[in-house]
Amino acid sequence: MKNVQDILIFTVTIVLITNLLWKIRLPPFLVLTGAALFYGIFSGMQQNAIAMATQGAGRVFALLAIPIFSGSLIALVIRQENFAQRIVSDMQKISARPTLTSGIAGYLLSIPLMCCLTAYVVMVPLVENLKVNSEIRKKCYYATAIGSTLSFVLLYPLPVIYSITRSLNFNVDAGFNLAAITISVILFIFGYLLISKRGEHKDTWKERELSANESPIGWVPLILPIVFLAIGHFLPGASLLADINLAIILAASFSLLLVKKENLDIVFEKGTRNAGMILLDLCGAGALGGVIAASSFAENVYNLIGHIIPALFIPFIFAAIIQTAQGSRAVTAIITSSILAYSPYVSDVATIPLILMISAGTMVFSYVTDPFFWLIQRTTGDDVKTVVSNYTIPLAILGILLLTSVLLIDYFLF
Repeated sequence: MKNVQDILIFTVTIVLITNLLWKIRLPPFLVLTGAALFYGIFSGMQQNAIAMATQGAGRVFALLAIPIFSGSLIALVIRQENFAQRIVSDMQKISARPTLTSGIAGYLLSIPLMCCLTAYVVMVPLVENLKVNSEIRKKCYYATAIGSTLSFVLLYPLPVIYSITRSLNFNVDAGFNLAAITISVILFIFGYLLISKRGEHKDTWKERELSANESPIGWVPLILPIVFLAIGHFLPGASLLADINLAIILAASFSLLLVKKENLDIVFEKGTRNAGMILLDLCGAGALGGVIAASSFAENVYNLIGHIIPALFIPFIFAAIIQTAQGSRAVTAIITSSILAYSPYVSDVATIPLILMISAGTMVFSYVTDPFFWLIQRTTGDDVKTVVSNYTIPLAILGILLLTSVLLIDYFLF
């Protein structure tokens, strides 16, 4: 009876979140934090709910505050100084398909920036300057979101895989990295096809003026994080720079040197505001995630379905449920892997399929609890149904494809 009661409370919490975010349009941070307290209190945690919510929010802030704030400053430097002109011109030379180019850029940027949201924020001023019609521009936004998410959830040492492997004490080797890269690229191709085939307009540039007159200095803010990380990894005595927090905050600081004096206040003001909105949403997700992790929810779900569903599906189901509840992929990875690390049945599942199943679960169901969802909605100006159609559903399809791939890998290799 307790199992069913907890799952019912969880379901009511999700329904409340959906209605408050979608229909009443309350701020995501307020709704998610309130949902954390609602779920914690009614599931029997009482005063511990506040402590767990605070710890969950603090954990997310500690993990992502510096990368997101620094990435927002870099994005504002690019926008305020019109560096996008040179970058866009070079992007046009790479491919005749703007949606594909945007997706690739999002995929690659997510790696040095260590955050899919930060990569998307950096790409926003670039997409705004693309010489395409409005429908293609929106496709570029969605392709950027899909591309940045795929690398974020599948590549090491980005936070999702990093969190999972650390919780499960798994040492990542070259073989795992090669498999993860290959899978992510294949999924990226499917994702691009899902997005590019929508609508009537063909994926082409409206104008393709490949001028090279703009100064190459426009690339500096984007290249600096990669440069600092490379120095940290390969130069003896500079290992501190291999830490993404130090590398990206130094990159942001050096990028500010390129800003005209009269623009500095604007960069700081807008950059801080954008970062604050994203971080608050993520901290709200972390608060809800922290309460769920501290509750008996996972144990109750397993008691109900663990003897019915094969063990390999359990990590995917847990991750999908937690992702739906609080929206942050990094938080989902931390909570799910932490729960499974102490579960006896995990010994029945090979580690690599287990890791990839959690990653697949983080891709479904990215809906109104997902801070990325609202960031995309704000930048595209689309309504909720359109964002679901162009972001939530394609990403869910890719998550199912990843699940299918893992089943095949587990069957033939493990």
